[in-house]
Amino acid sequence: MRKILRYIPFSIILGLLILIIMSIFMAIGTARLCTAYEKRAVEQRVAFVEDKCSILANQILNNGITSYSMLSDADTSDLKVDELEQFAVELEGRVMIIDRNFHILADTYKWYSGRFFMSNEMIRAINGEEIESKHIGDSYIQVMTGVHEPGSKKITAIIIATASIRDSMRMGDYLRSQRATLY
Repeated sequence: MRKILRYIPFSIILGLLILIIMSIFMAIGTARLCTAYEKRAVEQRVAFVEDKCSILANQILNNGITSYSMLSDADTSDLKVDELEQFAVELEGRVMIIDRNFHILADTYKWYSGRFFMSNEMIRAINGEEIESKHIGDSYIQVMTGVHEPGSKKITAIIIATASIRDSMRMGDYLRSQRATLY
């Protein structure tokens, strides 16, 4: 071994050592960059959904909650169901509107309209607490927004929006695959 090292110049050994150390730091740095990108993309998606839910809450207040009802006995001339369905398509997910009595007025999946739905989070939301968005599995987030009566803190309804974050995850996977080609 000493004979081999004697013939290799010190500068080559030093250069290889520096290259190995730099590769390790680059691998760690790009892994953190990919993770930071995914986290930021999900945060932006949550902010987008929260903003859209706030807009929908204002529209519900202006148009009346019954105009967003998907129940069969609702007056079809005033339905704003198309807006809800378009919103759900934009989110690549689902939108539900639940009144103060936990009665589901609208469900863009049309599975639970007319039924009752209650959870600890919904009770807290009806009582005026802010509910944090949460992840559902690896590819969805859920945002819960209260519809406040004008000039008061009283909640008249809750909007539950479930949105896909698959695009953010796919981009993170793509960045990781591109990182792998560098090494």
